[in-house]
Amino acid sequence: MRRITSFKQPDAMDCGPTCLRMVAAHHGKHYSLPSLREKSHITRAGVSLLRISDAAEAIGFRTMGVKLSFDKLKKEKPLPCIAHWRENHFVVVYKIAKGLYSNLPRISHKYIKINQNNKNRHN
Repeated sequence: MRRITSFKQPDAMDCGPTCLRMVAAHHGKHYSLPSLREKSHITRAGVSLLRISDAAEAIGFRTMGVKLSFDKLKKEKPLPCIAHWRENHFVVVYKIAKGLYSNLPRISHKYIKINQNNKNRHN
């Protein structure tokens, strides 16, 4: 899989729409961040997974919200995908090996190693 295009989020609450923008660009669809903010009904508190899903559907994607273990995600590999990381931030997962290769909108590409205790650390 080719590396995903990285977009920086201009505001702390823009991680969801920025992740959707990255996934859309990967599939050849190009949208401005303001248009995706509007479609996801972002507020000062950010955006929910449901609103990101609604926005993705509005631009032609089929979505499914699921809770997966690392092993199940590794096996299924529906990549790239948007993950709700630690229940407070959205990231784009674009590769899985012994850990997740993700694109965090604030800091770009990051490798997250998953250990046997399901704890994680950023490298």
